[in-house]
Amino acid sequence: MKPDQFYPRIFALSNMPANIRVKGMNRLHLECLNSYLAAIEAIDDTRADEVCPDGRTLAQIVAHISEWERYIIQSMGDVISGVRKPFFLTLKGYRDMAGERHDFNSIDDFNEFQAKRYLHTPWSVVKPLAIHTATALQGILSQPILLPFDLMEKTAPYDWHIPGGSIVSMPIAWYLWIVVLEHEVVDHARELGLE
Repeated sequence: MKPDQFYPRIFALSNMPANIRVKGMNRLHLECLNSYLAAIEAIDDTRADEVCPDGRTLAQIVAHISEWERYIIQSMGDVISGVRKPFFLTLKGYRDMAGERHDFNSIDDFNEFQAKRYLHTPWSVVKPLAIHTATALQGILSQPILLPFDLMEKTAPYDWHIPGGSIVSMPIAWYLWIVVLEHEVVDHARELGLE
């Protein structure tokens, strides 16, 4: 999705009351998820091994998206249990598949860690991970019994700097939801063939 389509929709949703915003976010999430999953399905082994402009293979980029989603899934557990400030924003407390904890000093550190980790991982491993994390996260975010919007509203405030200079203040849980969508259909749209 092009940024000039995505950000105005997000901005409009962010200004709506939470009970209406959650419905709009769910609709947008399904739209983004469908585009993302179609892009994943279209990738074959050869394309997965292609090196992208940033030096990572396409498989590494998809794994990178999946690992950010795993991190957000872990943090949403905090939100579901009533924690106001989920650990995701500190870049601390990430757990890998073996259950080992990793703390990072920056987003670049996290990205580099994942790029090294998935350097030689075959597409046959990355693809199901991507499908699982994307659909699991959508399932969590779309279930009001698990994650009611009023619980999301109680998370700590966060100022999101939208590309172009605007700042939107919102509870952190909403911001994390936006990060998922932005990552799936905007940040890596070119590599995934979504432009």
